[in-house]
Amino acid sequence: ERDGRFWVAREEVPGEPVMWEVLSAMGEPQFRVEAPAGVGISLASGDHLWTVERDELDVWYVVRYRILVPD
Repeated sequence: ERDGRFWVAREEVPGEPVMWEVLSAMGEPQFRVEAPAGVGISLASGDHLWTVERDELDVWYVVRYRILVPD
């Protein structure tokens, strides 16, 4: 991310959600995000995450999620 955070995907298991570890610029764990299987994370910035997904007709579309991080 622009603020220096790193997004690291954990090991993928086909058909299972993918866990992303978010680390600070210093490498310290900040939070985790679970994404559905087959969803590609395109951009993360601040408290927003953009993904590319397919619908039931196999049409690609962009989805924006808000990341809620507990204090």
